[in-house]
Amino acid sequence: MRNAFIVITSLAALLAGCATRDAQLRHRLAGAWIYDGGDFPSKDGVMTSWKLTEPGKLTLRPDGSYSAVWGVSSNNITKYHGTWSVKAGNMVLKNATGGGSESRIISVDDHALVYEATSKETRKFHH
Repeated sequence: MRNAFIVITSLAALLAGCATRDAQLRHRLAGAWIYDGGDFPSKDGVMTSWKLTEPGKLTLRPDGSYSAVWGVSSNNITKYHGTWSVKAGNMVLKNATGGGSESRIISVDDHALVYEATSKETRKFHH
């Protein structure tokens, strides 16, 4: 009985710690982030390397909504919007049109956001 109590108490403390960390990450992530370019996967899954003609922008709003704009030229711009959250240290983006991504947050501070995308490459954003 005593062992069961210890296990349950330990699990509750662990879960509370994860929830606290996720809340801290949500607070730090909220804002507008700029991406200058790098390797992005194309629609057929082949990696392509390119530099954006204008910086890409990811805006994570405190209300849980997000928008993103990416483009390699003025006539090749992709826009997304939907909801975002943090789950177990991962940034979760859900597109309003379906689909989405879950990326492992490597680091975030007042100046930079670094995460591992679902395609396994590391992406670095700045304010």
